[in-house]
Amino acid sequence: MSEQENAAQVEEATYDLEEAIENEINETSESAPEEDTQEEPTEEAEKPETDAFQKRVNKLTKEKYDAKREAEELRKRLEELESKPKAEAKKPTLEDFDYDDSSYQDALIEYRVQKAIQDKEAAQATAKQQAQAQEAQAAFNERVEKLNKPDFWDAANSIPTLDPSVAQALTLADEGAELIYHLGTHLDQADKLASMAPTQALLYIGKLSASLNKKPDIKLSAAPDPIEPINSGGSLSKDRGPDGAVFE
Repeated sequence: MSEQENAAQVEEATYDLEEAIENEINETSESAPEEDTQEEPTEEAEKPETDAFQKRVNKLTKEKYDAKREAEELRKRLEELESKPKAEAKKPTLEDFDYDDSSYQDALIEYRVQKAIQDKEAAQATAKQQAQAQEAQAAFNERVEKLNKPDFWDAANSIPTLDPSVAQALTLADEGAELIYHLGTHLDQADKLASMAPTQALLYIGKLSASLNKKPDIKLSAAPDPIEPINSGGSLSKDRGPDGAVFE
């Protein structure tokens, strides 16, 4: 048999073997029972649901803090607007509306309403300031009476002119009457205070108030303690009998 014939037989045998193996695999697959491919839920299966819940919580938390931040920003903005003096309402003119009388009349009504509100707010603010000033003055007069210094007003009038903020701080302080009387009777300190900038003057008043409220130190005497006297009557170290005899 030639080499070519041997090679052909080997190739044919190899092909038959591969075909037999493939048929065996197919038969085994068809005869094998189908396995239940449904797996029991695991932690990995539950994880997407947990992640979705956590994302929802994170979203709600973010919305909560965003709303809180916006509310805080609005509050600060409102405080800034209230602290700034409101611009006085400007009375409209017919020329502002190109001589459109209807628009002009509407703007005029709005102006009158705004002007009435501003006038009312200004009157309320003025009344409040006056009430506070009267209350502060009454409290100061009461402290002056309690101080009981007949020459108080003479001393107060001798103080040089002070910055309004410094003078107000003196009158509003709890010990304001004492401070004013002290300055009026110590004009060197009053002159020094009058020459200071308001900020320095307020600091100086604080130091002066602390020095006035400081209690004086009690100095103990260096003298020795006095000798206690010995009573002349009664027995000391010896006893006496009924007849006056002394017992050693």
